[in-house]
Amino acid sequence: MCFPPKIHFNKDLFNRPISSLIIRHLSQEWPLTAKVIHNRIKRYKPVSLQGIHKCLIELSDQNILIKSDKEYFLSVIWLESLINFGASVKKAYVNKEQIKEKFSVLKGQWK
Repeated sequence: MCFPPKIHFNKDLFNRPISSLIIRHLSQEWPLTAKVIHNRIKRYKPVSLQGIHKCLIELSDQNILIKSDKEYFLSVIWLESLINFGASVKKAYVNKEQIKEKFSVLKGQWK
């Protein structure tokens, strides 16, 4: 099984939305409490614990996160929807490339 790369502290993380950072942390380790998430994110992004809570609630309302007791983890249903989305986009791209290749072969025959 392939796991996402570990988060490296770079300038790019300063520009990311809090929700993206939360998802990124929970993709590497779970479950985590709001306080643990806050302590990790505040190292490179100024955010209050209240801001983290607000974002966690929004992500939970969107069924991206699941809350169990005081801990959060990514929803497997949401992860599966990402996989399905990625597969459908890949299929569309591959089909388009195949059509392009067939068209270029046919185009060469018409010359």
